[in-house]
Amino acid sequence: MTRILALTTAVVCATALTARAQVSFDSNVCYVSYQVKINVDHTSTDQGRTTTWKYESVWDNTVKLDVRSPGQVLSMVTANIDPAKLQKMSPTEQLQYSQNMINAMQYTANWIPNAPEGVDGGDAMLAHLKAVSVPVRVTYTKTTTGDNLGDETGGHYDIWEQTTLTYAGNAYTSPEQAKFEMNTASKKHWLSLPFNFKDVENQGNVLKWVTVSKSRKHGAAAWDPAETHTDESILDAVGGSFRFDQIPAGQTTPIIEGTTDATGKVAGTQSYAGHMDRLGPNVPVTMTYHYVVTTTPPARAAGGK
Repeated sequence: MTRILALTTAVVCATALTARAQVSFDSNVCYVSYQVKINVDHTSTDQGRTTTWKYESVWDNTVKLDVRSPGQVLSMVTANIDPAKLQKMSPTEQLQYSQNMINAMQYTANWIPNAPEGVDGGDAMLAHLKAVSVPVRVTYTKTTTGDNLGDETGGHYDIWEQTTLTYAGNAYTSPEQAKFEMNTASKKHWLSLPFNFKDVENQGNVLKWVTVSKSRKHGAAAWDPAETHTDESILDAVGGSFRFDQIPAGQTTPIIEGTTDATGKVAGTQSYAGHMDRLGPNVPVTMTYHYVVTTTPPARAAGGK
């Protein structure tokens, strides 16, 4: 039995990332460009029935991070400092800890997106969410086969059933969740990025799951007439279904930690394990971020702020 589910989050600039993938510590603006991909190729067998799931969803975005602040934010979360431990420190140790944080402001900075301008009221917010939505593509196939299955009357039969889904449309991917931090002393950087997508009102995001099923008496050459039916669901049923099996203590979403090379290039990968609600908890998931951050704007931003 082979079961593979890969969620790949690749931070890439489309044509733009032919530009320098470098970040200046003193820059007031950074750009993070990324692609999020979920791949499923999972097969299981149970009581003579073999089921194969194949799924892929993919979207990419570029987010402008134009609010810069000195000091640590994401790295403090990954450090997972126990408040009880801090309380047990001596006054001298607490003073040293505070001094270390102050010192870190000299070589650590973080960037987040600025709040959208002119968004006042529900209609304006809806317009903004639509404006920053990005194209999302989803494909899904679930195929179940059974050979020489038995029924209650002692008869034997074969079955074939396949459910397919093909979708392409815009979805909101929470670009405001993008955050970046770098430390010039340790040559480390940290990133927090969105990984789910959801519907925005009136964008027509309805998923149509088409199922075709047929059966035949075991040994027969011809199948009985096939039956077809269609189910519908909202986009969020897929876009919000990814779950982490385990997130590092103190984190609500994973924080990527990487090393900045000598040229100032900020890029790398990080993987996590998880699953998807739609496919069930028994399918292993690998979530991988591939990312690039620059201080020069991409030639073509895929969306976001």
